[in-house]
Amino acid sequence: MQKWLPLMLAATLAGCLSNPAFERPQLPLPDVWHAPLPSSAEHAELRASDDWWAGFGDPELQRLLQQALQNNPDLRIAVDHMLAAGAGIRVARAAEFPSLSFNAGPTDPVILQLAGQNPHSHADDSHYEVGLNATYEIDFWGRVSNSLKAAHAEFVASAYDVDTARIALLSDVARAYFDLREADEMLGLAIEKAGLADQRAQLLALQLQAGRISAASVADAQLAAQEPKAAIADLQGQRALALLQLQALLGDSAESLQIASSTLSADLKAPVPAPGLPSSLLERRADIRAAESHLMAAEAQVAVARAERFPQVQLTGELGFLSAAVVHILGAGSALVGIGPGIALPIFDGGRGAAEFELREHQYDAALAEYQKTVIAAFGDVEKALLGYQAAVEAKARWSSADALIAAQIQRLQLSLAAGHASRLQLIALQQQAIEIQLSSLLAQRQHLDSMVLLYQALGGASPTVGDEATAKAATDTSTDTGSGESSTR
Repeated sequence: MQKWLPLMLAATLAGCLSNPAFERPQLPLPDVWHAPLPSSAEHAELRASDDWWAGFGDPELQRLLQQALQNNPDLRIAVDHMLAAGAGIRVARAAEFPSLSFNAGPTDPVILQLAGQNPHSHADDSHYEVGLNATYEIDFWGRVSNSLKAAHAEFVASAYDVDTARIALLSDVARAYFDLREADEMLGLAIEKAGLADQRAQLLALQLQAGRISAASVADAQLAAQEPKAAIADLQGQRALALLQLQALLGDSAESLQIASSTLSADLKAPVPAPGLPSSLLERRADIRAAESHLMAAEAQVAVARAERFPQVQLTGELGFLSAAVVHILGAGSALVGIGPGIALPIFDGGRGAAEFELREHQYDAALAEYQKTVIAAFGDVEKALLGYQAAVEAKARWSSADALIAAQIQRLQLSLAAGHASRLQLIALQQQAIEIQLSSLLAQRQHLDSMVLLYQALGGASPTVGDEATAKAATDTSTDTGSGESSTR
């Protein structure tokens, strides 16, 4: 039996040291997008641009985006979490090296006996020692290597969290900026609408004086003129709220942020990211990559909990000096040297090891469910964004046609008015109708811009990303770590 023991031990260790590579969970992915795709011309525009946001053609928006990237508190928090995770890698890697400690004080009687001295020969004497102790864990079961793998995976996940925060921040800043511009343009239209309503009330008042209409008609016109005036106050409040939202996103103070009034120009455009194949979304979406990295970390932690239930094998060494008197502790013959292996085998821990392993198993199951949920939600986001984009394009085209038709009608009526074949009230009514069409066209334009921002966000933004750089760094660090293997699968 004894001759087979080394072979059995070698086989056991070989099985324990085998850490298969992480395999991405198999999920049913769609082969094509069900929603209509943007045109290939817009794809080419995206590929030709290094900065997707520059496609909006608005320098003010570019300035705000850059300021947000520098000062936003939420983004700084995400970066700090990534830096903390990077420090966690160094903490885990420290276990790959021997630990060295200094000790000084009274000597244990067992040590005296090992040193060839009788601890009871002098009842009144105290023995002292100083020395260095070194301990190194032999990673038979992969506890250290899998701890390091888990730390690497958490670092990569935190880096992709930075990407997610950055994409969300840029999208939120763009939407807040569009809120501001939309409020400016709606405010201008409301002022124009209020002026036309006042003109109509004044013309009707003149007709009342001439006895051509009743006082009720004038009262109705004066009442209708109050509506756009109330809308002006509401829109001014909306602009102030949009400005406050921008200030919060930029990490700015209310006094320093000044943005001049402008309009949400119909010429404002943005390139549309090329969706590509559905499977590529797994590589582009930062939240999917983060969820996958959390899953890798959870799998590695299961392996760590499993390894902690096996004996821990350590090499220990000691170099020091031993003496019955402190003044002679460094004297000749007081040197003490020792080296040898040690095994720590858990016998009774109150069920801590089993509970820890069960905890890690449940955490892995939760991480797997979170990964599946994230993937499903991501594909749904893209489908909804594509549908919203298509609907916005169609609505924008319809209202643009209506705006052109009403403009042509106003031009013809102005000619008739100059020739004396139309009244000023008819022209005002048509101009008021034109303002309503402009408001609907403005809302369609805003829907178009929002759909492009949502599509950008749903498709995972642009590259390169912080997460990709962290993945490459983690791969390099892993390949150079001695004794490190891939996180073991369950």
